[in-house]
Amino acid sequence: MQTSTIGSLLGLLRPPQLRDQLFWLVLLSGALIPLAFRILFGTLEGGFSPSGLYAWIIVIGWQPLVEELLFRGLIQGTLLDTRWGGQQSVFHLSHANLLTSALFVTIHFVNHHALWAISVLLPSLIFGWLRERHGNIWSALIAHATFNLAFFVTLS
Repeated sequence: MQTSTIGSLLGLLRPPQLRDQLFWLVLLSGALIPLAFRILFGTLEGGFSPSGLYAWIIVIGWQPLVEELLFRGLIQGTLLDTRWGGQQSVFHLSHANLLTSALFVTIHFVNHHALWAISVLLPSLIFGWLRERHGNIWSALIAHATFNLAFFVTLS
């Protein structure tokens, strides 16, 4: 497989669409929703709170990068190339996005309690929507890192 084909499949070749107002609304929402949860529910018992610079780099850098490359890049990108995966479904979400997000949630059950794992469904659908809207993973990666940062700052 050629490098440009791999880059295209993974959603790496097109730059982020920073002029998209919906993208900025997603980022703002991603920052405000954890704050609303904190106000309504307080801190999470048994929640993970990064300690030290290395842990923060992992939470807002490494994890979003690896997860977006794997889920929105490889898996969703591959599914979008199928006749079935690119078709629209509920609320204009593709089958590729729905299946990728279901897998994303399932993987989170491995290391997290059920409520935490289920809570990643909506952000995953949003990241998948951004990936398809912009034709790249960069917007999803930026949103993922922003969501993680806001979540861990406000709920830890």
